[in-house]
Amino acid sequence: MSSLEKIHFSKLFYAICLLANLVAFGGLLVVFFNHNRTLENSYRSTLEQTTAIAEKILRRAAAPDQLEDLLRHEPAQYWELQQQFRDLQEATGVSYLYVADKHDGDWRFLLSSLYGRGTNVATILAPHPEYNEDVELNRAWDERAIIFHNFTDRWGDLVIVSRPFVVNGKTVGVIGADFDRRTVSALHARVRNELLITLCATAVLSLLLWYKVYSMMRNLGNAVAERTQSLREQTELAHAAYFAKTNFLATLSHELRTPLHAINGMASIARTAVDNPPKIIQCLDNINVASECLTKLFTNLLTAVQLETGKCFVAEQEFNFRQMLDRLIAQFTKISHYKKQSFKFEVAPTVPTYVLGDEMQLSRCVQTLLDNAVKFTPEHGTIALTVEAMPVRKDCVRVIVADTGIGIAPERQRRVFLLFEQGDNGLTRKYEGTGLGLTIVKGLLDLMGGTIQVNSKIGVGTTFTMELPLTPIESLMPLPPEQNDIFHGKRVLLAEDNEINRQEMLTILTPTGMEVDCAESGDLAVEMFTDRPDAYDLILMDNYMPEMDGIEAARRIRQTPHPRAKTIPIIAVSGDRSPESIAQYFHAGMNDHLDKPVDDAVLIAKIVHYLYGGGMQLRIKN
Repeated sequence: MSSLEKIHFSKLFYAICLLANLVAFGGLLVVFFNHNRTLENSYRSTLEQTTAIAEKILRRAAAPDQLEDLLRHEPAQYWELQQQFRDLQEATGVSYLYVADKHDGDWRFLLSSLYGRGTNVATILAPHPEYNEDVELNRAWDERAIIFHNFTDRWGDLVIVSRPFVVNGKTVGVIGADFDRRTVSALHARVRNELLITLCATAVLSLLLWYKVYSMMRNLGNAVAERTQSLREQTELAHAAYFAKTNFLATLSHELRTPLHAINGMASIARTAVDNPPKIIQCLDNINVASECLTKLFTNLLTAVQLETGKCFVAEQEFNFRQMLDRLIAQFTKISHYKKQSFKFEVAPTVPTYVLGDEMQLSRCVQTLLDNAVKFTPEHGTIALTVEAMPVRKDCVRVIVADTGIGIAPERQRRVFLLFEQGDNGLTRKYEGTGLGLTIVKGLLDLMGGTIQVNSKIGVGTTFTMELPLTPIESLMPLPPEQNDIFHGKRVLLAEDNEINRQEMLTILTPTGMEVDCAESGDLAVEMFTDRPDAYDLILMDNYMPEMDGIEAARRIRQTPHPRAKTIPIIAVSGDRSPESIAQYFHAGMNDHLDKPVDDAVLIAKIVHYLYGGGMQLRIKN
């Protein structure tokens, strides 16, 4: 039953109780204000009941003189009637009931609740000189009417009621009842008290029900008010989300068009500067910067969508944590110097070197915080990176990025991690950006089991504190030999169908001294390995290729009977990092996964590991 139905039911029950209360109150008023009439009606009612009992046998007498014979010859009926008289006497508070007739001029009892048949009435009434039985009984006999006679003697205040008893049109006797006023009054007082108790009980019940209905209506009112407030807040949030999304789309349009225009513009300038190599190099550098901006933007968009839909995940693999920090420190030392900012860093000695975690996503989180610090800190400001091991949990690391920038308003601090939000979210913003960075950092840290907090003050600066678990491990990545030709004599099979991607990979691999054989499809890669299984030290396998994809190609290579097929490292090169795809890579026999676009340092580090360390496999952290 719903709350509204309960309220309607309670209202109905309350109305019924109120009606019953009014009826009981009316009955009580009738009893109080019609006491005498009520007593008289009670006397009449008792006399009628007495007559009804007597009529069961007395009407069988055809004449008055047959009554005595009738009662004498049917003693069972007589005693039954007498017992009924006694029951009625007890129930109504009557002193006694009787049926009398005249015999030889004297009145005698034919039926009585107290006296035997034939008892002389005058004998019984002798102690009551105030009552003249001849006068009263004769009046009832002669007048054929109900006679009331009140008198008081030493036994009490009595009322004697008499009426003629007529059989076949003839008066055969008088039916009478003696009432003690005090007894009858006590009986009616008991009735009044019962009515009063009923009235009080119904009044209390009505009050309780009223309070229940009032409470339910009040609670319903509160619930409606809370629901209304909740809907109002949801509406405001929806409007805010709509505004944020609209603002984000406008910002995204700007952020996309800026590097695209730069790329198109620099390409056009380069075409006109064929005879000016320095100018061409400058244009290519600018194109490279713009393309990196586009790559970062699309990567953030994809990650945000994956986080929103639950499709994002983090991997767990061993990597050199300090080396990752060194790269970031070197990068932002150069950037801050260009921005005329002071960059300070401190990596505590207790920070482990080799850990289990997702190097790419962790580096991305730290880089995002440093990017924001550089962006929102003016010239001659200070940016500080502090990395330390947690004192309580040795498998946890705390990363602190602090700046002396513009700061974040208190009311916006709790919103900076929301999608499409930014510290400065106005229509005309001084600082560029989509507002996705901190949302992605928060989402990735949640996946890695970490936390992030912000502490900021307008005009003073902002401090972001990340805490996340990183399990320290022994070095699983032996250093390569200390020589410049560590890749001399090494041959790699590159399976990549896209010409631009092949050129990019060759640009990275050729300077190392490695020999690279290219296969434009998966079936060609299988054929090349089968023909020369001992010639290759490592395979870089693109996933999406025509005719045969990388997963099927890796599976067929592993099924080749040559012993080298079971041990050669195969690294998947793909932009798909979904758990389903990673699982397919492993099931097909691949050892590791490399993200597109390929990072030069990460690619070389993985090759070094598998050529000189080997055996590592990527683990998915759910």
